[in-house]
Amino acid sequence: MKHSTALLSSSAILAILVLSPIVVYAAGPGGFDSSQAAPTPAAPSPGALMEPDIFYGIRYQSACPTVMDAYNPALDVSTPLSLTSTSTNGGYCNGRGMAWDGTNLWYTVLGTGFLGDGKIHEVAAAGGVDITTMPDPYGVGGRGIGAMKFDAPLPGGHLWVESYLPISSLVEVSELAVPAGTVLASCELPFRGGGVGSDTFSLFTGNEFATDGGEDLTTLYFYNLPSTTGGACVQVGPGVTIAGATGLNFASNGDCIYTNGFGSTFNGASTCALPNKASTPNAFPTEEDITCTTLPTVGSLCKLAPPINNAPEFGASAVVVSAVAVLALAVLRVARKQQIPTLGI
Repeated sequence: MKHSTALLSSSAILAILVLSPIVVYAAGPGGFDSSQAAPTPAAPSPGALMEPDIFYGIRYQSACPTVMDAYNPALDVSTPLSLTSTSTNGGYCNGRGMAWDGTNLWYTVLGTGFLGDGKIHEVAAAGGVDITTMPDPYGVGGRGIGAMKFDAPLPGGHLWVESYLPISSLVEVSELAVPAGTVLASCELPFRGGGVGSDTFSLFTGNEFATDGGEDLTTLYFYNLPSTTGGACVQVGPGVTIAGATGLNFASNGDCIYTNGFGSTFNGASTCALPNKASTPNAFPTEEDITCTTLPTVGSLCKLAPPINNAPEFGASAVVVSAVAVLALAVLRVARKQQIPTLGI
């Protein structure tokens, strides 16, 4: 719900964030500020994204059934597929997390108030009814899962998840056993805003992950994967400037692929940083999370990208660029936003 009142001061916003266990911004089903201007991608052509892999994504939406999209970069064509089990899932139809286990896909959905249904759903690559479900660590009506990725194929692989709704202005990243859902390791990082929750997350080496800590933000941060339960996530190196992301995953050639929830999908090459290697408007219309698959080959995952922060181009200059981008984004948001954060939970 938007208000035409005076802008909140930064101190008032900080007070709300500190005092509220969960802060929810007035927003559409995507959870982010829909007034944001979508970057214009380059003109597409067959093979525009320059990738060898079939990618899948899950849409944010309010109607059932939930839709996932299969994108073929070679043809620059996306095919919508219905997740039919969501039609009988008690109104939980707002797509969030998506991950490839080497054979099948797993997804999460939210319901009213952006709350989770307490489950992580497995489905075939063609969509349709669920194969099975496993528990998410937050339960029915909990903070939900905004994004997720497997670290190895099943059986044997573990599922890494990022919580959607922040609690006490923190986002949680957890390692889950499959199919029990037991939390094996976890850590917390700052929620950086941009909307209701956090939906941008990917593993990119054997021991690190990438996230923007929010929604559709223009700086990507890197952290060590936790090995114990609880505590703060440890940031590794500086962030890098991107075009704004919801879904994020790395292709088998190491390229950083991300979509912005407004219909644009980008190839950030091996570093994720601007300028992008390629882009297209034909991949994902309103996606939250995306995942790389090895289809038609099964039994493996897409290659995890090299450690971005060890590359020479991410030195002091990148720190300055990222800092300037963050300050500019903050100024634009203060000048633009007329919507008041409300306690929606």
